[in-house]
Amino acid sequence: MPPDNGKTPPPHYLRGLLLTLCGVLLLTPDSLLVRLIGMGNWELIFWRGVLMAGALLAFHALRDRGRIWPRYAAIGRAGIAAGLLFALSTTGFVNALRTTSVANTLLIISTAPLISAVLGHLLFAQITPPRTWIAALVSLGGIAVIVSGSLQAGSGTGELWALLSALAISGHFLALGRGRGQDMSPAVTLGGLTVAVLAWPFTGELTPAVGDWPWLALLGLVVLPGSFGLISVGPRYLPAAEVSLIMLLETVLAPLLVWAVLGENPGAHSLLGGAVVLLALAGNAALPLFYRSSKTATKPFAGSGP
Repeated sequence: MPPDNGKTPPPHYLRGLLLTLCGVLLLTPDSLLVRLIGMGNWELIFWRGVLMAGALLAFHALRDRGRIWPRYAAIGRAGIAAGLLFALSTTGFVNALRTTSVANTLLIISTAPLISAVLGHLLFAQITPPRTWIAALVSLGGIAVIVSGSLQAGSGTGELWALLSALAISGHFLALGRGRGQDMSPAVTLGGLTVAVLAWPFTGELTPAVGDWPWLALLGLVVLPGSFGLISVGPRYLPAAEVSLIMLLETVLAPLLVWAVLGENPGAHSLLGGAVVLLALAGNAALPLFYRSSKTATKPFAGSGP
């Protein structure tokens, strides 16, 4: 497996990019489905965790013909840490939304790529390319434009929860990166089970309404396990900072999907800021491929000579 030095060459870089991108695109309906499901927050969190973990366990059992324990044991301490951090990030995100504005929450969580880059450098001596630092800063500016029309002063509690979520998701991707060469998707299963355990004491009536079942099944059995299963592969090939950066794409696309389905206009700030984020992400993804293509184009053909 290539070293995590920020210079992972194609096809490994392209493979990680495409898998992570597909995972984020699959995750995009998450916000819309949450809006369509009428149950309470903690009840929804509980079912998200249970269904996601159940779907991944079923997939692993079918793939490995029931011999799932070796696959789960192979994730080691890094996988356990990744699962616990995933649960912590989800809990922080939900509590942030309950105690401060969505705008404040999104702005703070959008610092995750920068946090990943800093932590990766300090803890594991990862080298984050300058293009990723620049893209993260530009994306942060784009997110600031998106939420600038609705920023609110908070008590500080919600902002701390959001910061905890950003730190935890950054640590989650760093921990996944420590398991290079291993299938780390079982860590997501562990995260789903942990989320359910954390949410259970705060739940009330857990039986979903009849109208909620289709959306809940789509969310918990398809969207969440599929997306995070794919995203968990990204850190095999990409630095954690780049995976966190690609995750910002959901922040841009999810409001557009809600707009298309529910008619909620995100406003000019969201469209302008989203365009800035998309350009930053596209530039960060294209530069390594362009550089590689340029080197290939200028390399002489084997066997050529005077």
